[in-house]
Amino acid sequence: EMELFPLSQITGNAFADVQETDRDALAMALYMTEKLIGQLDPDDDEIGEITHILHNALISDSNAHVLDIITEVLSVCVTNVSALLMESTP
Repeated sequence: EMELFPLSQITGNAFADVQETDRDALAMALYMTEKLIGQLDPDDDEIGEITHILHNALISDSNAHVLDIITEVLSVCVTNVSALLMESTP
């Protein structure tokens, strides 16, 4: 595990280095995004680290795959919270 700020910086730089046809570099940047999101603690106001990568991520990937990753993670979180709420309801 790495501290969030350096990981956010490295991930943003990874997206900045992606060329239009370099799918390997894009895959690495997206992998780093998954790692970054996986380390976030929403209770600690760490979600802002995602905003640091969005500029380069959206410019370098015309298909905006980073948004798909964020949506996936949020969907899993909502599902988990819903399940917890259902368990705690009498």
